[in-house]
Amino acid sequence: MACDEGLIHALFDGELSAPQQAAVRLHLRGCSACRQVQKELNWLHKTLTEAPRRRSWRPLLTAAAVFALAFLGWRAWTPAPLPPPTTNSSYEISLNGQTHQIKVEGAELVELSLGEQNVDLRKAKIE
Repeated sequence: MACDEGLIHALFDGELSAPQQAAVRLHLRGCSACRQVQKELNWLHKTLTEAPRRRSWRPLLTAAAVFALAFLGWRAWTPAPLPPPTTNSSYEISLNGQTHQIKVEGAELVELSLGEQNVDLRKAKIE
């Protein structure tokens, strides 16, 4: 039998009939080059099948721990609440080039000046 790497692969994969397997094995006993091919196939198969078992879980666990710490330590950012306005606070605002005054009591807007006219918002009707 002449050297045929394809037959060695077929033997390894179990694709040969019993007489073909016997002929290839007989050839392997006397041919060091073909035995080297068989040895490399065995090494490659062993390496590929063992690789998943040798996988380390450390990177995955580290990433999970970092994510958990970041998630558990995260708080929704909310701005600090504004202090409540003091009673009878007055403010000036500028709208369309005109200055207006507003009056606030507690947290309610109670009076608005519109030019010469003051509007008491507690008594005003919204239309």
